Amino acid sequence: MNTFWEVVEKIVNFISEFITGSVKKGNDVRDTLEIKSEIKTCEGLINRSYMAIGRKYYEMHKDGDFDPEFDKQFKEITNAKRAIGELEDAIEDIKNS
Repeated sequence: MNTFWEVVEKIVNFISEFITGSVKKGNDVRDTLEIKSEIKTCEGLINRSYMAIGRKYYEMHKDGDFDPEFDKQFKEITNAKRAIGELEDAIEDIKNS
């Protein structure tokens, strides 16, 4: 039969192990979140670089010397730029009226 102090010691050990495990899990979660944040930062850098490459490719080939695979995207950019111009003109018309 366990004495009172043996039971208390078992309870203290259990609580200590529980707290240690919880702290470790908390640290693991924090470490994981920090790593995921670093991954997102790297992915953002990659995406900005891809966009810069795409913008440069567009600027270099917008006069028709581009791979036909990109025809749809070139048309979308051209149409969007045209729409922006028309919308900016509409704003000027409103300002001047």
